[in-house]
Amino acid sequence: VFEIRVGIWLKDRRPKDGDNVLKAVLDGLQKGGRACLPGDDLFRVPLASAELLGVDRARPRLEIEILRRAARGAEAGGEEAAR
Repeated sequence: VFEIRVGIWLKDRRPKDGDNVLKAVLDGLQKGGRACLPGDDLFRVPLASAELLGVDRARPRLEIEILRRAARGAEAGGEEAAR
């Protein structure tokens, strides 16, 4: 079970659709195959979020953090980050 966090650095202040950015990231991870994020199962990624971090004209980017979480009902544990 995974949690996906996406930090967004834009190149300018023009309006953007944050939902589309998050969907594109999730689709890209899913289409990347098992090495990225296996399957297209909502239960494997119960939490995904996007946060606008600011404007960086020189280096617009997405910062993607994938956290492995214990499944609900499983023993509680910490989070393990992969970037």
